[in-house]
Amino acid sequence: MDLQIQCPKCFKRFTVHQDITGKTVECGACNHRFKVQTDNLITEKPKFYPGEQRQNDFLDRIGRAQVSDDTNQKSTPQTHVQAIMPSSPGQKFALAAGLGLLSVFTLAFYFGTNKNQIFQDIPLEKRYILGGFVALLGSSLIIFGAKNWRIRAILLSLVAVSGIGALVHFRPVHVTPTDKGTSFTRNKNTDQEPKIAKLSNLEIRNKVGYEGLARIRAKPETKNAADTTGIFIEGLRGSKLIETKQYLTKELFLPPNESLHDYRRNNERDSFIIVSGIPIDFDNLVRICEKLGTTTNYPDLRIIDLKLHSSRPATAGNEEHETLNNPDATGFFAANLAELDSVNKERVSKAISRLANLPPETNLRHQEKIAEKLSEVLTNENNPSILSEIGFALAVWVKNDPVIVSQVSTKISSRIEKNQPIPDSLVEFLASSDDPSAPEIVDTLWKKDPIQWSAQYSLLGKRGEPQLIKHLDKSPLNLKRAAVSILSKTGTKETLPALNKLKNTDDSELKELVNRAITNINAR
Repeated sequence: MDLQIQCPKCFKRFTVHQDITGKTVECGACNHRFKVQTDNLITEKPKFYPGEQRQNDFLDRIGRAQVSDDTNQKSTPQTHVQAIMPSSPGQKFALAAGLGLLSVFTLAFYFGTNKNQIFQDIPLEKRYILGGFVALLGSSLIIFGAKNWRIRAILLSLVAVSGIGALVHFRPVHVTPTDKGTSFTRNKNTDQEPKIAKLSNLEIRNKVGYEGLARIRAKPETKNAADTTGIFIEGLRGSKLIETKQYLTKELFLPPNESLHDYRRNNERDSFIIVSGIPIDFDNLVRICEKLGTTTNYPDLRIIDLKLHSSRPATAGNEEHETLNNPDATGFFAANLAELDSVNKERVSKAISRLANLPPETNLRHQEKIAEKLSEVLTNENNPSILSEIGFALAVWVKNDPVIVSQVSTKISSRIEKNQPIPDSLVEFLASSDDPSAPEIVDTLWKKDPIQWSAQYSLLGKRGEPQLIKHLDKSPLNLKRAAVSILSKTGTKETLPALNKLKNTDDSELKELVNRAITNINAR
C-alpha cells in the first residue's frame, strides 16, 4: 500500500510504500534525512458528494436549502453567504466617504452662512436643494457601505438628513443688495416687497384725502390743473420725506421748493405729495416712482399709491457702512451698486467715488450692471461734482463701450451748448476712447481755454494732429504756441512741414517752441 509523506524541512510531498514506515529516508529535494513516522504521513480528508450528510460549522452557518416533503418536515432557514462575509474595500470607502461628506458639509454650511462668507448670496430655496442633494448622497453611501449593520445605518442616515434640514432652515440668510434694490441683509420671509391691493375710486379718495388735490386743481392761479397729480406714500416722514421730495424735484426738473405740496395724513404717519403747475406725463411719473417702490396707479384720478422699498434706509448702518467701504468684502460691489439707486444724492456720489478709487488689480464684479447704472446716472445727472466722479468711475469700469462713450460725447456737447461747467474726467474719458467725435469736441473746448484742455488734447495722440496742423496756419498766436507744445509731445513726421514753415516766425517764444518740437519729433 502506498503512503504519502512530507519532508518536515522543505514540506515536499512524496509517495512511498508502507514498508518503509519507521525507517530513515532522505528527501530528494533538500537532502534532509528524517525518520518516517506517523506525523510525517499525509491523511486524506473525507470527501462528500451531493446528497450526503456532513458536519461543517461554517457550512451549517450558511444553512441548507429548504426541504419539504409530505410529512410536513420543518425546513432550515437559508442564509446568504454574503451576510457573514466581511465588507469589501469599496464598501468601506463608501462608508467613510458618506460620513466625511455629511461632516464636511455640516461644518462648511454652518460657518459659510455667516455674513460675507461663501453661502451669503445663495437664497433659501437653493440651500434646500443643495442640502437635500448632499444628505441623499451621503446617506446612500453610508447605507451601501454599512454591510453588516444596515438597519442602524438607515437610522443614522435619517438623523443626519433631519439635522441637515434643520441646519438649512434655521441658519440666517444674508443676501447682498442687487441692482433691483433688494435689501443688504434680508430674512427669508421678506424676499419680496408687499403688493398694494387695488382699491375702488371711492376707497382711494378716502384713503389719500382727495379734497386737498381737488382744492389745488380748483384754484384759479393753478397752471396745468388737469395735470396735477397726487402721490400717496405710507410711512413717509423725517429724512425719508426730504430725500423723496429732493428726488422728485430732480427727476421732474422742478425749481427747488416749488410745485411740490406735502400734506400729512393719518396722524402725521403718511404723506400725500401733490405735483402741480407744470405739464406732467402720468406714465413717466409712474416710472419715476417705481424706482422708489411698488406703485398702484389710478390714472382717472391721477393718483399714485406708492409703497416705498423697505430696503432703502436713509443712512447706512455700521455693518453696511463697513461693507460699502471695504473692497475686499464679499458684498462690496453689490452694496455700492444698490447705493447708485438711492434718492440721496450724497450717497450716490460717495458710491461712485468708491467705485472709481479701487486699489490696483482689484477683481471687478457686477461690471456690466455697474457700467449700466453709471450710464443711467450720467444721463440723468447735472451736478458737476457727481459728473466728475462718474468720469473717473467710467475709466475703471468701461473700457471702450460705444454706447456709453456716445452718451459721454452727447453730455459734453450739451453742456458746451448751455455753457455749463464740464468735468475734466469726462473729457479725458472721451479723449482716451475711439469715438470719432472726440477730436472735434476736445478741439472746441481747447480753443476756448488751451491751458485747461491741453492735457486732454494730448490724449488724442495722432488723431488730434490734423486739427493742430490747421491751428499752426490760421489760429491766433496763443493757440499756435499751445498747438506746437502739444505736437512736441505727440506729433509725428507728418507735422514737420507745417512746423518748418514757422521756423522763421518773428515771435521768439514760438520759434523756440517750434525748434524744440522738431527736435523731439525727429528724436522719436
